[in-house]
Formats: sequence, C-alpha cells, structure tokens
Amino acid sequence: MHEIDTIKKELEEIKAKKKQTPHKLPFDDLPEEEKFNRLEPTRKLVLDTIRMTAYRAETAMAATVRNSLASPETARSMVKALLFTHADIIPDTERGGLCVRLHPLGEERLNIAAQELIRTLNETETVFPGTNLTLKYSLTGDE
Repeated sequence: MHEIDTIKKELEEIKAKKKQTPHKLPFDDLPEEEKFNRLEPTRKLVLDTIRMTAYRAETAMAATVRNSLASPETARSMVKALLFTHADIIPDTERGGLCVRLHPLGEERLNIAAQELIRTLNETETVFPGTNLTLKYSLTGDE
C-alpha cells in the first residue's frame, strides 16, 4: 500500500510540473545556444517565388490533361502523382537526348492522361540546363 501511495504522490508532482511548463516558449526566451537563425526576408521571397512557380507549372500541366479526366481535381492529383512517381533517367549522348522513363500510375485512365501530358512535354523539346541534351519523356513499357 505504501508503494502505491508513493507512486501516486510522484504522479501528482509530475502533473503539477507539467501544468507549470508553458506550451509555447517565446523565441526571445530561448537560451542563446538553442536559438536558430531566422530566414532573412529576401530568402523568404525567393522561396515563395519558387513555390509559386512550381504551383503554376503544376496548374499548367493539370490544364493540359483536364479534358481527358473527369474533373480538375482529378487532373491535379494525377499530375502530383506523376511528379512523385519513380523515374529512370538515362542519358543518350549519341542522339543528344536525356530519356526520362516514368513508371506507370495505378489506373489505365491516369496512364492515358499521362501519355497526353508526355506528348505535350516532348513537343517542347526542352534542353536540360547546363547540357545540350533534350528531355524525352516516356512511360516504362511504352518504348
């Protein structure tokens, strides 16, 4: 019985300490060795610009496949899935190409829409930065 009372007392002390501990600690109250460097406003602007550019590119790709899918939300989710899928990148210096082989998505209707996007991307004949290699996209199994 004495052990149970001791444990209950310890538990009450821990609960009381926990109530005294603030959930949020102001940045200025942190010890110097725990403080981190804040991003300068210009860095935040650069990151925001990159995020906005990526969002607009994603939106443009979704608009390309919107007609072949049921809804704009499905088009955007298909593009996101395609952007996060695994890919094989194979340089072909003899032909001046950089082959990007994307792995197929889970549904055939999404793969058909992905093919439409791939055709559009290949028509741009984009040269990979810093090289003379033209990007050529495909789904694996379509060669």
